[in-house]
Amino acid sequence: MDKTLDGMAPLESGEKVKVAICLPHYAGPDIETVAEYFSMMGYFGRLQEQSHLKDLVIKTQGLAAWKKMHAELPKLDDSTTLGELQDDDPVFSFIIVNKMQWSLPGQAREFCVEEALARDCDYCFFFDDDMRFARDTFLRLFRHQKQVVFGLAFTSREPIHPVVYKFNRTTNDGVTSVNMDHVFDFPEDTLFQCDAHGTGVCLIHADAFRKIGKGWFNAQGSGEDIHFCVKCEQNNIPIFCDSSVFIDHKSQTVLWHNKNTYRDARAIYKNFEQRKLVKQFELSMEM
Repeated sequence: MDKTLDGMAPLESGEKVKVAICLPHYAGPDIETVAEYFSMMGYFGRLQEQSHLKDLVIKTQGLAAWKKMHAELPKLDDSTTLGELQDDDPVFSFIIVNKMQWSLPGQAREFCVEEALARDCDYCFFFDDDMRFARDTFLRLFRHQKQVVFGLAFTSREPIHPVVYKFNRTTNDGVTSVNMDHVFDFPEDTLFQCDAHGTGVCLIHADAFRKIGKGWFNAQGSGEDIHFCVKCEQNNIPIFCDSSVFIDHKSQTVLWHNKNTYRDARAIYKNFEQRKLVKQFELSMEM
């Protein structure tokens, strides 16, 4: 069987895919994301129902009958057609895996993966309780068919930075240290490869966890997402980011941080820096 660029086998017609919706730190959704949470849960339920209905109809009546029925069914996602079930999509089943809010981030994610693997899931779809995102996000990430793919997100604190990183290695006296640089000028509205990304919204295939082995998220506290990405690099698992999806990250202020607020902040910063340079030039001319 042919493999995709990162080693995954392509899907076969009629394949069944079991997805763990992994909710670290969930004793319930954040008060400001509760509407999106229940909307997403309803969407997953309807996607699963249509998947199994599609499988049943194709097996008993053929693809033509399914296409006719599918055209008459209520839409799963009114925002885009990307959130709709397509002919070459597999049969989806979803389970919910969560961990209570007082757990450390690494421990919470470890627990989610352990339970997902124990229940024979093919994928883990992680999203945090301070994130908002479009319902089509899951299918868009899934259709890339990558072992590890993130939706582009931004820091909750200011200054607003994309949480996509490039490793920067330096060696002194034979000792190599690894630092991370934010990728500020990321490719727009496309899938691209990166060294690391925060795990606010991401889809990870179970094979990646099996290849890495237990200790995926370090389970010691924060920084668990970068720990996972380092483990991926050590095991030759490429990491991808989709900058076309729109994700909100709850900030410390009234704003939500996303692509728009990031661009606005960058424009203000560049304007400030430009004005500072002009002022320095004017002062130098006065001397």
